[in-house]
Amino acid sequence: MGLGILLAFIMAELGARWLGPPYEIGDQVHRNHQCDPVVGWRGIPNHTTTITMYDRTYPMVWNSTGMRGPDYPVKKESGIFRILILGDSMMEAVEMAEAETSAKILERTLNEQASPNLKFEVINGGIFAWGPPQELMYFRTEGKLYQPAARIDVFPHGG
Repeated sequence: MGLGILLAFIMAELGARWLGPPYEIGDQVHRNHQCDPVVGWRGIPNHTTTITMYDRTYPMVWNSTGMRGPDYPVKKESGIFRILILGDSMMEAVEMAEAETSAKILERTLNEQASPNLKFEVINGGIFAWGPPQELMYFRTEGKLYQPAARIDVFPHGG
């Protein structure tokens, strides 16, 4: 019986290698992410590249934690209202420049309308193919450290 299980694992490994990854080798999006022991995968920390999609070329930058957007200090200063948005590729939005992402548009819009003594920070916690389990693990291990006053979970696939 043990030999049968071992043979099954070897066949599964060979089959997986034969099929290859579920995306094209060299795919612009996937080659800019790495494995992560807690959430499975995320962007490569402090990584910058150029993305060309839909006849547009723009810089793509991941911060020191492998997330899209600027680095925010963990300790929040007074007068700052933080929003953490969790999601998948719809939030990471590699198809557009960072200034065009929903997180940056929300942050900019809120700050334009805020009183002078209030500043909004919108943290983009989205990585392609993340679902509720990865988002929960990210929030429990890192996201909550930013002390967000609001957390938005984006589940575009009905999750």
